[in-house]
Amino acid sequence: MLHGIYVGASSLTALQRMQDVISKNISSSEVTGFKRTEMSFEGFLHGATKFGAKGSGAEELDGAVPTTVQKLDFTPGEVKWTGVSTDFAIRSQGFFQLRRPDGTLVYTRGGEFRLNDQNALVNKDGFELQSGAGPVELDPEQGPVSISSDGMLSQGRDQLGRLQLFEFPDPESLTPVGGGCFVPKNGVVPAQEENPVLDQGAVEGANVSALKEMVSMIGVSRAYEASLKVVSSHDDLMKGAIQALGSPTV
Repeated sequence: MLHGIYVGASSLTALQRMQDVISKNISSSEVTGFKRTEMSFEGFLHGATKFGAKGSGAEELDGAVPTTVQKLDFTPGEVKWTGVSTDFAIRSQGFFQLRRPDGTLVYTRGGEFRLNDQNALVNKDGFELQSGAGPVELDPEQGPVSISSDGMLSQGRDQLGRLQLFEFPDPESLTPVGGGCFVPKNGVVPAQEENPVLDQGAVEGANVSALKEMVSMIGVSRAYEASLKVVSSHDDLMKGAIQALGSPTV
């Protein structure tokens, strides 16, 4: 019975984690370039001891205790047309490189940019878009900016250079840090994408279907209620056993 309560409690913990991830997916469904987190269940074997009658020995039993596995889904999101000249949507596999105020680099598929006070392209959090040795800077007096499908940036008649995108052979090497941005694990160095494909005046939306996530949330809620009943049932059985075994025989 104790083992049943332990498995039930583990299920409740795993389902709570899944509910938290689904909630985060839903709340980030409007963040450009956001990648949803997938969660699945797996079990690990937990040894339980069954004692024989009158102390005749013990037998080891194995039970599957549920746990959760998280994985980022890098499926491209829907391209949304905005008409803003400084919005760029990636059609290939790469990532934009951004520099945060503390100097660290992050990577994102979110291409919603604007000019800051220093005439550098930044995202909504103020992170500078990087290309080559430094930030992408524009001169407001030189006319509108344009970008070709292969990433060549131009302003007026002047070519500013090709916007560099970066790719990671193993997406599992990336860790989300919020706002649709990622950082690679220690020692992982991105490679420059050789054949970038971009659209101007568009952004890649989050790869989240709010409706599907809500359906998953309902399923998790029902599973949580079922696991709670299992724990409660085992608890009642244990109370009954204690009362029966603890009562003096006549």
